[in-house]
Amino acid sequence: MGSEALPQVTVSASRDAEGKVHVSLVNIDHSGEAEISLGLRGLAAESVQAFGTILTADRMNAHNTFEKPDAVAPKAFDGANVEGGRLSVKLPPMSVVTLAIH
Repeated sequence: MGSEALPQVTVSASRDAEGKVHVSLVNIDHSGEAEISLGLRGLAAESVQAFGTILTADRMNAHNTFEKPDAVAPKAFDGANVEGGRLSVKLPPMSVVTLAIH
């Protein structure tokens, strides 16, 4: 097949009307964690909170059904911190994390 490659992690960010910055991170690797460190230039960040949560599962083909409606469900995430103007995040395999930075 092709020689195309996808990045393991994708990131997007936005700022709401109250000034909170929301960062969404996706780790597409099905077996490996990803440790991310982002510079927060132009932002006097003091804390990071889970906004929304983490969405992940123990199997790549996990899905919700009528019998098991919560097989894949949002959960609390505490794998991020802000220190010295940098956001550090440890993403589990197959995960989507959204954070609010104040």
